[in-house]
Amino acid sequence: MHMHASDWEYRIEGNNHIIFSNSATGSLLRLPKISKRKRWSEKIDRNGQFMEIEFLESVIYKMLEKCKIHFKSEKVTLSQNFFDELALTLNEKRPKRFWDDVLDDRCTYGLIMPNFCDRVVHALLPSIKYPLSTTAPVISIEIRPKSCYVPHFVDSAPSGLRNKCHYCLMRMYVEKSNPSLPQTLYCPNDLYSNDTRRMKRALCDLIRGPKRYFIARISDEPIEFVKGDSPKFASNLASLFGANGSRGNEFEAFLNLVCASLQAPVTQHPLPQNQTKPHCRRPADATCTPNIHRDVTDDVTGANVMQMLASIQNMRDVPMSEVMKADERVRDYTDRHPGDRELLSLDFPYCIDNWRSALEFEQEPRNKYPLDGEQRTERSEMVALVTRLRRFIISRIFSCCSLIVSMHRLPGVKRCDEDFPGGDDKSFVIEDGFGNFYLSSIAILDLYKDPPNQIAKYYENEQQLTLHLCQRFKPSNPT
Repeated sequence: MHMHASDWEYRIEGNNHIIFSNSATGSLLRLPKISKRKRWSEKIDRNGQFMEIEFLESVIYKMLEKCKIHFKSEKVTLSQNFFDELALTLNEKRPKRFWDDVLDDRCTYGLIMPNFCDRVVHALLPSIKYPLSTTAPVISIEIRPKSCYVPHFVDSAPSGLRNKCHYCLMRMYVEKSNPSLPQTLYCPNDLYSNDTRRMKRALCDLIRGPKRYFIARISDEPIEFVKGDSPKFASNLASLFGANGSRGNEFEAFLNLVCASLQAPVTQHPLPQNQTKPHCRRPADATCTPNIHRDVTDDVTGANVMQMLASIQNMRDVPMSEVMKADERVRDYTDRHPGDRELLSLDFPYCIDNWRSALEFEQEPRNKYPLDGEQRTERSEMVALVTRLRRFIISRIFSCCSLIVSMHRLPGVKRCDEDFPGGDDKSFVIEDGFGNFYLSSIAILDLYKDPPNQIAKYYENEQQLTLHLCQRFKPSNPT
């Protein structure tokens, strides 16, 4: 694929990547960036993360193929000249706080993907049965739901730290470390609860929160709002709604649409039941906003995208200390039995069938020791341990992913279950609670496999977080 730098415009960036957009093709390009001071000091193969796309295509994408979710990205080879031309005009539209970061041109690959904020239109416009509204724009939101993973604490840890998700523990730690820094009350457990009231509360917390884990767009242009000011955000929705009974209820209609999309069934794959957990930092009876009604049913056939993510994230079902021990045991075994390295490999070359078997949700890998009729031997134990490690790594892939929900008005539709031929099979019809129907689609992105050698780093980070939290929340001794 031959690409011209002049076709791409700066869009947005995060801590590690810069996103460029091509309006002519409706595509996005994701490129790595690096701090100027590290540009010549680091000797890291940044191509490694893009080489992992082969793993994603063979394992993760295969798992998602039967789901009503858009997900694919494509690896593209880029020339040094392409990076040089992009760099010439890069700072013209960038916030100044990013000017100390540059494109990491040591990497010769990029990831290209559709602009999922317009995906609902690009995928369906040629052959849909009902006409999309010619005046209403595409509404899209990007959410980073974060992980509902609950770290394992020792019994001696303060009771206030137990049974809390990793995200909320980090918020508690930052709040203790810097009380003047505002903290969001968002808790992933609310968004994963499949309870409409709690999901709306989570969306409100994301909108009000200082962290940008939530971005809303109108026809691909971000909706501006002041942090902590949801009324300002709601007022910017007035141009999108206000018809057929939703006038004056724009914010409620918006919340209903997002919840309806997140609660729509996306897979019939058998998933384990996930236990609903309370908000980590709020009383159980706290409410989000007054007059919240439940127009969107919580009773759906099949698993929705949040239930699917929770099931995958819960594959990380063992303490990090056990993961670390399992990793060390497998490494020691393969050093002594090099003939089993491919069977037990967590890196290249991948044994794809073994990785796919680790995705079988119904299995209990910790109990599946026999291999090819063998009795429980050291080798079969290693297979069981590696299965747990693979499940851990797969759960990590989905722990920091983002979701993009795109919605477009359908004036001709009268009910949600109405047949909708002509579109792709990854879209569905939803209702805003006021008689207006929309075509919706969901995309999942930021799916990247971490290198296996990161397991030790995760263990160290969790140990440090646990230590700091226990110290800061330790009850003071009476004098």
